[in-house]
Amino acid sequence: MTRTDTAIWAALLGSLAAFVPGCFDDHAVEPDGGGVDGGRADGGGTDGGEPDGDVDAGAHVTCVRLANVPDLGRCCLEERPLGGTGSCEALGTNWHPGRCSDYPVCPVSEPCESLPLDACISAAGCVPVFDNACCPSCGMVGPCADCTDWRFERCVSQEVACDPAADFCWSPIDGACEGRAPDCRGVAPTSERSCAVPGCIVQQSPPCDDCIPTRTCVPHRGLDSCQAVCLEVPVDCGEGWVPEASGGCFTGSCIPEEACVDPRGV
Repeated sequence: MTRTDTAIWAALLGSLAAFVPGCFDDHAVEPDGGGVDGGRADGGGTDGGEPDGDVDAGAHVTCVRLANVPDLGRCCLEERPLGGTGSCEALGTNWHPGRCSDYPVCPVSEPCESLPLDACISAAGCVPVFDNACCPSCGMVGPCADCTDWRFERCVSQEVACDPAADFCWSPIDGACEGRAPDCRGVAPTSERSCAVPGCIVQQSPPCDDCIPTRTCVPHRGLDSCQAVCLEVPVDCGEGWVPEASGGCFTGSCIPEEACVDPRGV
């Protein structure tokens, strides 16, 4: 290439360098992918607004756990979003679609209210209260059957559970207002898994091939009935039952799993 050719190419390249930036300045593109009007690539319109992000309310389910309190009526104990489509019944008893803002707030007591049954029994100043599932008075009141099946409803303070002026739908655990453990002497099971006195639980011998399990009613001792620290292999209690503990070791008997697993799904 001659010097003349080199000079010509240098002049052409200089002209292009001056022309190209001007062209892009007139048609600038945002690095986030927006168009010539400066709109956002994340779904905003030409005015550069944020995406609305709204999700159809029908795509998510919010559930409330309700109770029926005298002089107050149906009230909300807690609210929980499922985070997707589903049934509130999967959360447990007395859960229904809705929001707590649709109901009055039930009287609650911290720190008892969040405790499951076994921890509530063991916590000082806390009392578990029950509703008879055969003839429910709390939450969604249903038809009555001729049976007794005490189901743990919630954990409240002793002041609330034992208030003589209160008329709540629930029944406190036997003996709590007198400062004693449930009296289960002479109490017989009303069904395979229930006893006639709230706070008494069915104690069953381990299942076997050639026998009928024996059942009796014993006091629920709280965490002591459910937690063992001894290095021993527990008995196989079968579905719906867990090994009973006492003093940190297994007793060799079984109790219903709802005595140790929060039936509310917490």
